[in-house]
Amino acid sequence: MELEKLQLKNHLEDLVLENIKIVLGSTDYCKCDHCVNDIAAIALNELPAKYAVTSEGEVYTKLDTLSNDYKVQILTVVSKAAHRVGGSPRHAHNNS
Repeated sequence: MELEKLQLKNHLEDLVLENIKIVLGSTDYCKCDHCVNDIAAIALNELPAKYAVTSEGEVYTKLDTLSNDYKVQILTVVSKAAHRVGGSPRHAHNNS
């Protein structure tokens, strides 16, 4: 039996990045890597972390984030972060 490689992962990172694409797709905010990372950092700091180390733990973590209430919470936090960064990006606005 092969041992699984253990890797610490916050599952919310993927969900936040997916939601950033959705939110930025409907705005004229800058979409450069710098702004996307700023939005992700702000959003992730507002949400409770969902860490897992094994693939089994990741499955449990994913199940915990499937509720509609949790999805709305993530989208709301991402939207607020995008508005904050979009309204005052830390670089010249260039619509990347």
